[in-house]
Formats: sequence, C-alpha cells, structure tokens
Amino acid sequence: MLAIILFQITVFGQEFPVDGINYRVTSTNPATVEVAQHSSFIGIAKIPSTVIYTSITYAVTSIGEGAFAGCSGLTSVSIPNSVTTIGNNSFLSCKGLTSVNIPNSVKSIGDRAFENCSGLKSVTVSRTNPLLINATVFEKVNVADVILFVPDGTEAMYRAAPDWREFKTILSGIDNFDLQDNHVQLFPNPVSQSFTVNSPDNLESTFTYKIVDVTGKTVLELNSSYSKPINTEHLATGNYSIHIIAENGKQFFKKLVKY
Repeated sequence: MLAIILFQITVFGQEFPVDGINYRVTSTNPATVEVAQHSSFIGIAKIPSTVIYTSITYAVTSIGEGAFAGCSGLTSVSIPNSVTTIGNNSFLSCKGLTSVNIPNSVKSIGDRAFENCSGLKSVTVSRTNPLLINATVFEKVNVADVILFVPDGTEAMYRAAPDWREFKTILSGIDNFDLQDNHVQLFPNPVSQSFTVNSPDNLESTFTYKIVDVTGKTVLELNSSYSKPINTEHLATGNYSIHIIAENGKQFFKKLVKY
C-alpha cells in the first residue's frame, strides 16, 4: 500500500500565524517575513526576532503596511532588533497603545505609522542618530505629552531633529539596549506600572532580583518567575539598575527606567 505523506511548502507571500501574530513570507532565500495585517489584536505584542514555520526559521525584518492598524486593544509592542522597516500605517489608530520601542536596526518609518495613537505615553528610540521621519508619523498624537527616551549623549541631536523635536520631554541616559537580548528581556522598559523579565531559555524557572537606585540603595529585592509582572508603581520616577540571578547561577545587570 502506497503511503501518501502530506506536507506544506512555504512560498513567497504565504501568511501564517505564530503566537497570535500573523506573518507574511517576504523571501525564501534568505528566509524572511514581515508582520502581516491583523483584524484585531489585544494586549502586549512581543514580536520575536525569528519565527519557525514548517521547520523553517524566518527572520522578522519588517512591520508590514497596516499590520496593526485599528487594533485599539493593543497596549504595548516590543519590536526586535532584526526589524529594519516599520511600514506605512503600521500602528494607525492603535488608541490603546501606551509604549513602543524603536530599535537601532530600524532604518525607515513609514507615513502615518503611529497616527492617531492617542494613548501613547512613551516612545523609546535606541538609535544614536535620529531617523529622518515624515511629519505624519505621529500625526494626531499629542507628542508634547509623550516622553521620548533616547540613548545617552543624543538628547541634543533629537532636540534639533525635525519632528523628533516636537516631543517636549526628551530624556537621555538610557542604554542603547536591544529588547531582544539573547539572555533576558525587560518589557516594557521604560516602565510605568509593571514589567516582566523574559528569557527564551528559562520560560518556567524562577530567579531572584534586586532593584537599586542611583544612590546605590536597594529599593526592592524578591524572588519571581519569568513573565510574571513585577510591580513598579511604588518606585519614584528615575533610573534604576536591576540585578538578576538565574537558577543556574548566571547573573545579569540591566538598566531600568521608571516614568
């Protein structure tokens, strides 16, 4: 009896979902995808730097045109350091979006990318040189009330850059960090009410952590588990360092910004 084995071949333009996010194949050699359009999305979108589909590992290189447009339930988004392009209208009218990070890998931000994101409270840009953006990128957003976090030593450049200078509160002094660190991730960072520590290698284990202020005083020291929210409502606005000790003994130091 002849056995028939069915399998799926991934081709250019094919779409598929992974962990609630839709992706579209943009290249098969090299294997790359973009975040495709969603009819709706609720909560925090943690976009990974790579996704696996039909045993093929794809690099996530762009946020496609209109990817999250109209997703009013989207509250926060982590864009990995593999993404080079944020497309037109990609977050159009995401009125529940409160924070977004733009990693240093991004080379272009499309028109109206964050238009009408009226709930934005913070934008973190990891680039040391300001991108040239269209005035429509943050149209219908009261950027005067949004905090712009930029890398250490770049505040003056952002205050002089077209459109970025419209942000009245620009704070530097944060690390030029990559939210998709291979070991641990803090998200969101900067933080308002709570953040999570995530690790691709230790999804179920626990760790100890210590949060230290700029004077060296320990303000919080507890045990926790990965992806469990750590409350920061009691912390004063400012810069902190967090010392994380994993179950295997590995130690990590991260900068944490509270606003």
